[in-house]
Amino acid sequence: MRSIFSRIFLSFWLAMALIAASAVGVTVAVAWARAEALEAFDPGALLRGASQAWREGGDTQLRQWLTGEARRADNIMVFVLDAQGRDMLGRTVPAQLHLDQASTKSPPPGAPSSGNATPGFMRRRDHMLLSSPLPGGQWRLVAGWPGATAFDVLGSYDVWIAMGLLALGVSGAMAWWLARQISHPVVALQASARRLAEGDLGARPEDWLMARRDELGSLAGEFTTMAQRLRQQLDSKDELLRDISHELRSPLTRLRVAAALARQNAGDLETHLARVERDIDRLDRIIGDTLRFSAMSTPGRQLDRQVVDLAELLGEAVDDARIEADQRRIALSLNAPDGVGMPCDPDLLRRAFDNVLRNAIRHSPAGEQIAVTLETGPDRLSISIADRGEGVPDEALERIFEAFYRVDKARGAQSGGAGLGLAITARITALHDGSVAAVNRPEGGLTIRFDFPHQWP
Repeated sequence: MRSIFSRIFLSFWLAMALIAASAVGVTVAVAWARAEALEAFDPGALLRGASQAWREGGDTQLRQWLTGEARRADNIMVFVLDAQGRDMLGRTVPAQLHLDQASTKSPPPGAPSSGNATPGFMRRRDHMLLSSPLPGGQWRLVAGWPGATAFDVLGSYDVWIAMGLLALGVSGAMAWWLARQISHPVVALQASARRLAEGDLGARPEDWLMARRDELGSLAGEFTTMAQRLRQQLDSKDELLRDISHELRSPLTRLRVAAALARQNAGDLETHLARVERDIDRLDRIIGDTLRFSAMSTPGRQLDRQVVDLAELLGEAVDDARIEADQRRIALSLNAPDGVGMPCDPDLLRRAFDNVLRNAIRHSPAGEQIAVTLETGPDRLSISIADRGEGVPDEALERIFEAFYRVDKARGAQSGGAGLGLAITARITALHDGSVAAVNRPEGGLTIRFDFPHQWP
């Protein structure tokens, strides 16, 4: 996966490489231009031109000639200085071209021009390229580099300014690209989060963001998962409210009917009161189960854990269910080795087993058997409760652990169940870091299997 760190790291070094390459390019370009200017500079021709101008018109003509030469395009400055080192045009003379820096190897006034060939003394790194007295001895012709020479490019301010501008441009472009790589996905996620906050449960990050292979792509995936779970939870909440309303409405309706019948037929009052009592008990179970399920679903719920012997805990659950099983002529068997300890909340875990046992008893034919088995493994504990009832359709095996879900609503209402028992069981199991699943038995019936992590002492 390409991380944001790698993007920043590579972008940094790419910007450094581009800045270095640009700096080298500027330096080479300036040095090459100055070298060409140096090669094209003809000191003999310059000296003859100044001498001829002075002979033809004295200081006036020399000043005109110097005014034209002052606008040279090769960055070489030409001065005509008096004995005190002051320029004829009143310009400031760079320190490098003062008379005390004059080369002792200047060509003589009558030296012939060497064409475009540069004399040997100009191959040096001196700022002074030419320093020679003019006819009459009053003036001296001086030419040279005002700042850095052709061989000292980095000493020129314009080169540093150019390199600084290039560095600013390259780093700015790279920073803009990098900022866009990070901020654009963040803005897209922000827009999706805003839509989700406004109630659009279908808000999802765009495909291009999901396709990213860095931390922002992972964040988009997590956002999608969060949005899906939020939608599922809200849908479950709506379904839960509908189911609770339905479950509470049925016994309340029967209570009203019983009350009306009691008024009409006071002689059969005991029968009506018994019906009212049954419906009140049903309401109490529904409300109690709903409150317990809500308590089980509270985030961060802490368990009152203590190490208990699972064989004893399962034995207590089987004994509690045996009364109801005997009434239906159903045999309960327990196969659990002693001495298997597990840290758990015994009251909650016994309720989970009790819910499954009572559910198995209600849906098992008379004369059948329900087997409770505890199996141990290297790092797992498995508890299975198997009945010989009619089983569950395959498509409903996972949904039976949902709140208020019943395979047969009419049968569930007849048995007094509200569809919360197995949902509470699943929640209690999850609080103990375990899992619960249902499978149909090949020979008929249903097996509910609990799996818990276990570390042997």
